[in-house]
Amino acid sequence: TSLLTAGIRTKPSGEELRLWCNSFLDLVTDRLGAQIFRDFLRTEFSAENLDFWLRVRALDSVAAYDDFIAAAIAIFDEFIPTGAPQELNITSQMRKDLVASFAPFKGQSSNVDKSGKRLRLNPRVFSVAQDHIYHLMAKDSFQRFLASEVLGVYLVREGIQVVDETGAPVGPVGSKFKKFGM
Repeated sequence: TSLLTAGIRTKPSGEELRLWCNSFLDLVTDRLGAQIFRDFLRTEFSAENLDFWLRVRALDSVAAYDDFIAAAIAIFDEFIPTGAPQELNITSQMRKDLVASFAPFKGQSSNVDKSGKRLRLNPRVFSVAQDHIYHLMAKDSFQRFLASEVLGVYLVREGIQVVDETGAPVGPVGSKFKKFGM
């Protein structure tokens, strides 16, 4: 079971839809909202952005250092190297910095180097890439999500009328929504 699908409902309420449409952070921090947004991102071939952001966010709840290292290495291997299974579109400098941060851990069977010294990894190692991905999703993907059929189906089902900045009604596809009628 993924981080997104563990024990969640399948249909959002009208109130949830209104909240998500007005706040990207509320959308991606709600399990059902994140799943619906991920469904949209799949249509754009960019679901890896949300997957990465959520997995890095989950690192904050990992208490044991060795567990943190194992989870961070798994995230690195999944998203960062060129040719990774879910390779992120990040700057070459971000990728280079992350590769350098994880280099001491490659080829190690433990978190101790050859001299017996414990290897350390900054708990915020992914923060620059995570912030980059968040802003990319918020400024680009979220705006397209608001105008998507993926979201539109739920809005229509709940009878939520979407209006533009002038108060004129608009359809669920093809417009950037500014506020949502009650």
